[in-house]
Amino acid sequence: MGARRDNITGMERAQIAMEVMPSHRQRGVVSQLAREFSVSRQTIYTIAAEGKARLNQAMEPGAHGAKVSQKMIRIDREHVERSTVVLTRFGVSQRDIPICLEELLGTRRSCSWVNAQLAQREAIAAQVNQNWRPGVEESLSGDEIYSNGSPNLLVV
Repeated sequence: MGARRDNITGMERAQIAMEVMPSHRQRGVVSQLAREFSVSRQTIYTIAAEGKARLNQAMEPGAHGAKVSQKMIRIDREHVERSTVVLTRFGVSQRDIPICLEELLGTRRSCSWVNAQLAQREAIAAQVNQNWRPGVEESLSGDEIYSNGSPNLLVV
């Protein structure tokens, strides 16, 4: 009989640990628990030792103040592609974007990959702009932006 018994719940394991841990426990408690749960006395001692170790670990003083929660983000291809566009929007050069992606997202990309992604996004934007036909009553405003070193007129 081992310490791994699926029929003993976590609550029962905690109760076993609490009954066995005190050094002033009554004589025969371990044998009684072993009979009650159909396990060996050694299994009862193992459960008690695990309970004591977990209690000691949980009660160890830690850092003061509010705990910083760990936030996990899932990095997928779309996330990296969007990050490339956002970094470009805020003036990060195409040579520096791979460094940012590696430091922030833990992913390695080449300068040529960044250039290809930006060219693809620019082509999609150009297609959307070409298909857009403003109504007569709409007011238009123009601005010049630079893409791949060439000036482009943007009408809003």
